[in-house]
Amino acid sequence: MPKTRLKLAAVAANRQRSEAAAREQAEQARRALKKLQAASVPVNQRWIDVLQQRIDHPSDSLRACGEAMRPPMSKHQFSAVLRRALQATEGLEL
Repeated sequence: MPKTRLKLAAVAANRQRSEAAAREQAEQARRALKKLQAASVPVNQRWIDVLQQRIDHPSDSLRACGEAMRPPMSKHQFSAVLRRALQATEGLEL
């Protein structure tokens, strides 16, 4: 019985960490989208779509966010595009 409780506690803790990371990532996406909208440079529309998806669904998994895209993306594709969009805005001023 104690092993089961430990496993459940570990799963719950992992879920909390995952949800906190997703919320932080959504906040980063919100700031990045503001920077991209304020910049007067051409922007990859896919970046905007992925950033908006993360903002709109802060508690969803990367897999769920990717599957909700049109056309659907894998978890890894969604993560890669999101990472590139966030990196591209690091040097931009708001």
